Amino acid sequence: MNKRVQTALDLFNENNTCSQAVLCAYAEDLGLKKVLALKIACPFGGGIGCRGDLCGAYTGACMVIGLKHGRVNPEDQEARDHTDQLVNELTEKFKNQNGGKLLCNDLLGCDRSTAEGVEFAKENNLHEVVCAKAVCRAVEILEEILET
Repeated sequence: MNKRVQTALDLFNENNTCSQAVLCAYAEDLGLKKVLALKIACPFGGGIGCRGDLCGAYTGACMVIGLKHGRVNPEDQEARDHTDQLVNELTEKFKNQNGGKLLCNDLLGCDRSTAEGVEFAKENNLHEVVCAKAVCRAVEILEEILET
């Protein structure tokens, strides 16, 4: 297992959200202090506010792309285009590896915004099975596309 993937998985297994684990695996190397990365990524875990929307591992990966390649100058269309291209590549690869799914609820097969869905996820160890894999996949894809 790649060192960066292992770092993200360790962070996830320390009870950080999926989005926090992915962003923090890269944050300090890209000039963002870990404590700020944890705060920034926190609301995106569990499908944005534990509502089951966009997968937190995916949104954490988008944040990494923005942190590395995002434009600073509003006139820098090249940086914007490059960032969009990388996010689109991430999106396609993540969907391909996850049965076409980007939403947390779809990946888990339950509604994270309900007590029943949370209980279903706990009973079926979906956090350990599905979410941990999503974290690993997101980082593996980042490792692939950020090399270019």
